[in-house]
Amino acid sequence: MSRKRPLSRLKATGRREGGTFFQVPHAVWSHPAFASLSAHALKLLIDIAGQYRGHNNGDLEATWSTMSRKRHWKSRDTLGRALGELARTGFLIRTRQGKRLCGTHEPSLYAVAWWPINVSDKHSMHTLTAPRTWIEISDAEKSKAGTLTVLGTSPPTRQAGW
Repeated sequence: MSRKRPLSRLKATGRREGGTFFQVPHAVWSHPAFASLSAHALKLLIDIAGQYRGHNNGDLEATWSTMSRKRHWKSRDTLGRALGELARTGFLIRTRQGKRLCGTHEPSLYAVAWWPINVSDKHSMHTLTAPRTWIEISDAEKSKAGTLTVLGTSPPTRQAGW
């Protein structure tokens, strides 16, 4: 009796082999703070989150050499401003500050705030649940400013003659 060969994934399911992917939960992309991110900050968030493999949140990096070579960033200044914006708005958490020691360089490491931070020997931070810092920062800004106005959601003003 001859042994049957297993069907390829394409023949069995009608789909090719899949690569990695990452999810952005509805709670994140529907949040006003996410909607107010600049285009560069959003691109950087996607570039950093794309490094996530299910077990390395907290070990994600945004070095100039990596981002310029692999992700085609053209300006260090733009990269730095986008990193600052993501940190200010709480979508990225720095888990290790970069440093230079005796000619070697350790890059700063980051975690995406909607996934739990994984245990690693590269940093001392880890969480069992997602930090969700963008919500805390947004709520603090709301209470400071009174209300948060999102582009296009403020009520129209009436002008004389209308």
